[in-house]
Amino acid sequence: MDILNWSSTKENHIHVTMDYSIIHEAVLGIAAITNKPILSTLEKETEFKKLRKDLSSALLHELNYLETHNTWKSLLLLIHTWNIQHIDEFKDRILETSDVELRYSVIPFIGKNYEENRKMAARGEKESVNLFEKATSNILPGYITFIVNCEISQLKHHLINVLQLWLKEVVYPVQDSIEAVLARDIKSKKHAQKQKDSLSFIQWVLDDQKFRLEDAETNIILIPQITYRPWVIYLELPSYQVLYYPVTNESIHPEDTLVPDYQMLQVFKILGDDTRLRLIKLLSKRDYSLSELASKTNIGKTTIHHHLKLMRSARILETNQSKYHLNQDTLHKNWRKLEDYLHEE
Repeated sequence: MDILNWSSTKENHIHVTMDYSIIHEAVLGIAAITNKPILSTLEKETEFKKLRKDLSSALLHELNYLETHNTWKSLLLLIHTWNIQHIDEFKDRILETSDVELRYSVIPFIGKNYEENRKMAARGEKESVNLFEKATSNILPGYITFIVNCEISQLKHHLINVLQLWLKEVVYPVQDSIEAVLARDIKSKKHAQKQKDSLSFIQWVLDDQKFRLEDAETNIILIPQITYRPWVIYLELPSYQVLYYPVTNESIHPEDTLVPDYQMLQVFKILGDDTRLRLIKLLSKRDYSLSELASKTNIGKTTIHHHLKLMRSARILETNQSKYHLNQDTLHKNWRKLEDYLHEE
């Protein structure tokens, strides 16, 4: 899943809409529990680890298949391409879709200039397949080759099963509470939307995190999410972009008047570790690569990489051409948030 870390420097005409669905949250849950490299950075890490012990063997089988082939991406693309709101819609649509159309729909969009190649890759044209495999190899290794060569009836059966079982075993038992949180967050954001222009509103929702806008005319859908906190998730489609943003603590605990700002809480949790503070001190002087940081601190690359992921999740760090860059604005902004929190009535 693409982690949002891009910036825009051009003037854009932005059309913003907001949406939420239990289906969105279900697909993010499926993606999260099978995303081992990032699981340790998620707020729900412990919950997911406990959850695995209670899942049925049928669902675990589908999750293992999904993890092997990265088919969470197929689910995410399909629910947005088809605007799915209910599992029955998903089943009907996927069963009536032709093999080539389904392959095309689950191959990621990488830009309007490559749409013809995307169609050709769906038909198995070797050069186009290689193009998309290379373009997605960092996040989805082997995914394109699998999609092009898999038995489509088996893929359809798998996608229906994993979504249906996850909804039944994980989501439906707590659906009311999930929907209440998402609805509260949407309500608070829509109130603020009336007071801001589109670009300022998006920046406010994302807590000033950078984002990418491809075209002068841009349609953006903002969707609140609980499952992937603290990350912002980015999905690009031919006609619009989707930004999944983490709901606020206030939306989860509306009755608690002492609840702190979520982003501020993440930052100070990150700072409460001597290794991470040492890394921040080094990065306050200049940008470093992973290897350089490991050498400077005499700590193994695996351990350093884990700390760097956590700092990226709190937006303390950004990456630029294999170098890590300290986002001083995030630190300063959250110190101000702490002062405001301590002095507010």
